[in-house]
Amino acid sequence: MSKMHPSSSTSPSPPPIVALHHPSPSIP
Repeated sequence: MSKMHPSSSTSPSPPPIVALHHPSPSIP
């Protein structure tokens, strides 16, 4: 179970989701 915890944390899924939520400043 310990291995599953870090896997989710290092997953590149969270970063992209946050970027999509901040498209307002990027778009004029």
